[in-house]
Amino acid sequence: MKKFSTIETLRILLEHHDIISEIIRDMDQRNDVHISHDKLNQVVIEKAKRLPSDQRKRLISAIDIDNLMDTHLVADRDVFEGHSRLLLQDSVIGIFRLCDRSLFQELTDAMLKSQMVIIRDLSDRLSQATFIDHDDDYKELKDEVFRQLGLVSNLIKQNINRMEILGSELKDMSQNALTDPQNFMLHREAYFDQISRIFSRHIQPTQQFLNDKRRDPDGKNLFQCLDHIQSLFESNDKPELSISVMRYKIGFSSDYKPIDSVAKSVAIYLRKSRKTLAQFNAMENAFGRLKVAYEETLTHDLRNTRISQHYAKANNFVLGLKSQSRPKSLMYWDNIAYSQNILAEIRARLEDMKQLSSQKFEGLTSGKKDLLKERLEKSKQMKSLLDNMTIRPTKDLVWVLHNRLKDHLPNYQYEDLLSIEFMLRGRFEKQSKQALDSSKYQLRVYNNRHFINFDEFEYRYRPLVCLDHPVSEN
Repeated sequence: MKKFSTIETLRILLEHHDIISEIIRDMDQRNDVHISHDKLNQVVIEKAKRLPSDQRKRLISAIDIDNLMDTHLVADRDVFEGHSRLLLQDSVIGIFRLCDRSLFQELTDAMLKSQMVIIRDLSDRLSQATFIDHDDDYKELKDEVFRQLGLVSNLIKQNINRMEILGSELKDMSQNALTDPQNFMLHREAYFDQISRIFSRHIQPTQQFLNDKRRDPDGKNLFQCLDHIQSLFESNDKPELSISVMRYKIGFSSDYKPIDSVAKSVAIYLRKSRKTLAQFNAMENAFGRLKVAYEETLTHDLRNTRISQHYAKANNFVLGLKSQSRPKSLMYWDNIAYSQNILAEIRARLEDMKQLSSQKFEGLTSGKKDLLKERLEKSKQMKSLLDNMTIRPTKDLVWVLHNRLKDHLPNYQYEDLLSIEFMLRGRFEKQSKQALDSSKYQLRVYNNRHFINFDEFEYRYRPLVCLDHPVSEN
């Protein structure tokens, strides 16, 4: 079988990157560092079926285990539980993760703790360094410090990108749950478990790692180590290196904000979802017991025609049902008075719409800054409208007038309602003195306060009650 060089083999693998991507994805799902040789052969065979003959031979020769070992793309090969497995070089896996964002690994608590141990050790070792540029030990230590900081920064940025991809994956899971109502709760539980695992294993550890106020029981946190490293460079006359460390601090602080926001949002969702699932499970459990108790009444035994009281005693919520007021049905079609009120209101509103359509109110307002002439003209039109308005008995005439005017009167303002109210009061006082039309209806003002929300303000007023007959004074 033909052998290829390392560059040629890697080029062939990149041409068919979906093969290695699928193998790495399978490795991540199994939480393993080895790839399955059987899985690799299976994927290669499925891929080779769709290729021309010459490309098929080239692909099979490149992914042959002997060629991968000779080109050092595979670091080791062993047999575990009767199955052959391969250990790819970390650099090879890193190349394919860069080519496919979905292969980015979420940062775990173990990975972050390992990085934190390395940074603490570098910070302690830097305290004993000479800070002499010609000292090889110092140069290697300095390079290792910035290499580790760059590695951590890159891992966090990849983790943020991975969170975005996970967001779209979780969105697809929620859509699948909505399209399958029969198994909605199964999808929801799987969705909840997935989010819980991501939150506890990836989001929360990253949030704590980037929190500058966190107290780490193992020692200094990330920002305390960076402050120490920056102070060492400053005190040893290394301003450029000190500025570089400060840039990393700023970058980590900016990375903390989106992760902290996501962590808080996910925590709120998990808390609400956990409560919802608990309530649903409680209701489902109670319904199951109720169904069993009800089925016992379906037998031919005449002694069990009703659900046993043991069910009520075993479920505390049943005991309080009698103390709760039953919902009352409003069957207005059987209530003549209710129907007459609806018809009277409809007639009154239709008459008002006719009056409003015949009047011309365009360009007139009721603000304090209006000219006196315009305000007088508006008052005249309000009076004309009131003269032709249909008024019926109601417990709150101000509210009725407000609802009629606000939807049909152009440039309606709360001052218009006040004008109508003052005119009504004056008219009824005059009628009561002259004893004219007092047999139709009468106004009464009550001291209790009602509220009207209009134009982003809340107005408080005393209700006007319109009575359909005069009320004798006691």
